[in-house]
Order: sequence, then structure tokens, then C-alpha cells
Amino acid sequence: MKKDKRKTKVLKAAFKEGDEDFSGEIDIDEFMHSFRENEDFIEKVATAAECAVEDLKGMSDEDIAEVFRVLDIDHSGTIDLEEFVDGITQIVASDEPMENIRSRKQMQCARMQLTKIEEELPEMEKRIMESIEKMMDEKLAKIIESLAASNAKSPGRRPPSRDRDDTSPRLSPNGRSPKSGRSPGRSRKENFADTWAPKVELSYY
Repeated sequence: MKKDKRKTKVLKAAFKEGDEDFSGEIDIDEFMHSFRENEDFIEKVATAAECAVEDLKGMSDEDIAEVFRVLDIDHSGTIDLEEFVDGITQIVASDEPMENIRSRKQMQCARMQLTKIEEELPEMEKRIMESIEKMMDEKLAKIIESLAASNAKSPGRRPPSRDRDDTSPRLSPNGRSPKSGRSPGRSRKENFADTWAPKVELSYY
């Protein structure tokens, strides 16, 4: 346990050496330069990895790039302190090829991201529903406003007068139709009789 704490402390110090711009992260250029030029960085990594300094100095550019890819589990292009310490510690403690270590760490990272998404999903769904409701309310308000403006431009029509039905036949003063000469509601024969039949006065003796 004390040995692991000591390694962690040494690796944290090595990380500070490799973080040349003090950004809190190490990119591939800083990583490559540290393995090639920074003696303090190499010595600290060798101490934590329990290997000879010459072994680290003898690494090819491709080997150094492969170590960087193994440590950069989130494919961000940079290595933070946690990735650096945990990655180097796992490489030292394992006899597996670095490719297997990188694949396993990528799977762990993917599971962590999936868990985070599942935790955030209810809140995301809530925000989406609120956004949809807001959009529908805005559209409804625009429709109501448009209808109100249309009604203001086209006022309602005046209702027709009910004083007289223009379709009903007009009667002359004698109660007959001016065109036909007939009284409404009587047959043609009855009207003819009233007009032309001689009027006979009956006398009673």
C-alpha cells in the first residue's frame, strides 16, 4: 500500500514535469518532448515503473506515441493527471500488451459515459418537452393574433331588414295582385266570375 502511494506521488511529480505549459494536461508534443529531453520526467517515470532510465530513452517515437494513445482513453488528444497516473500504474502492474490495456480502458470509459448519459436522460427529456410546449404556445399565440387582425379588417355584415319580405307578392288597394288582377288565395275561375259575370239583382214579389 505504501509502495503504491509512493508511486502515485512520483507519477504526480512526473506529470508536473511533463505539463510544460501548466495547462493541467499533457498533449502529444509535450509527451514526446518529455521522453526525449526532460531528464527529471524520465527519471520519475522510470522510478514509478521500476525500470532503467536507458530503457525509456531507448523507446522509439512509435512506442512513445503508443503509450500516449493508451493513456488517452477518452481520445481528447490530451492526458490529464488521472489518466497519466492510473494509466502508467496499470501498465507497470500488468503483463498484458499495451493494446489490450488500451482496449479495456476504452471500454471502461465508454461505460462511464453511457452511465452519465442515462443519468442525464430524464433532465434532457424534460428540457425537450418544455421546448416543444414553448414552441406550440408561441405558434398558437401567432394564430390567435392573426385571426384577431383579420376580423378587425373585415367587420361583420349588416343583417337584412325584416320590415317586409321582398319576395312576397304586392297587392293593389283593392286586395288584388297588380299583375294578375286576382285576389290572392282564389282560383282563376273564381276571379273571372267576380270580374265578368253580370250582376243580377233579385227582387222578391
